[in-house]
Amino acid sequence: MDATDLETRVRSFNATALVAATDAPTAPVALLTPRRGTPGLHPIVDLGGDFAVDLGFRFYRELGSATKLRPGVIVRLDDVGIRKVDGATKAQLFTYTATVRTITDGDTLLVALSLAPGFTHRLKLRLRGLDCPEIATTAGRAAKAFVENLLHPGDEVIISTTKPDKYDRYLADVFIEPSKNVAGLVEPGPGSTPPATAPIFLNNALLSARHAIRYGGGAKEE
Repeated sequence: MDATDLETRVRSFNATALVAATDAPTAPVALLTPRRGTPGLHPIVDLGGDFAVDLGFRFYRELGSATKLRPGVIVRLDDVGIRKVDGATKAQLFTYTATVRTITDGDTLLVALSLAPGFTHRLKLRLRGLDCPEIATTAGRAAKAFVENLLHPGDEVIISTTKPDKYDRYLADVFIEPSKNVAGLVEPGPGSTPPATAPIFLNNALLSARHAIRYGGGAKEE
């Protein structure tokens, strides 16, 4: 999908949301600060004396006792092998390219993540920091339709994950990356303005369009 088509779809759905709203003033939307690293980077960890590459999601590539890599080192896996990445930080980890398989509802996606060359992992992700209405409601269906207007099965996205929540679901920041974008289309986070080539941060797109509310894992608002 090109940038013009993407912009048109977002603005169309945002306009629909605004028409449905009352004329009463609304409070500013509290947006999330995006968490995004660099796809393909992984840390070396110690599995009880055996060193391994931590691919995420409890998957590991064992290195054997002869390796010169030590826990804490960050590496990249590619077709050539395992290479140390100088200057990489923990903030860049656990970020993946992924292919969308199914859009379950406004805040839940089934994806196939690329953990390493030739190794993908299918799992259901929930968008971090927000909650959409239940899919059985009109508002819930509208939230899902909003996401479906931006993403389709087979589309590639960038996923940054955190540890599982209390329901053992991985929480994710999801980024849609058209080759070009329009500055100001979607705010990426408090205090920042996206450049013309910025990706769309799906979590904040849902919040900006008022298809979701902020949710930190406690009791949900009624």
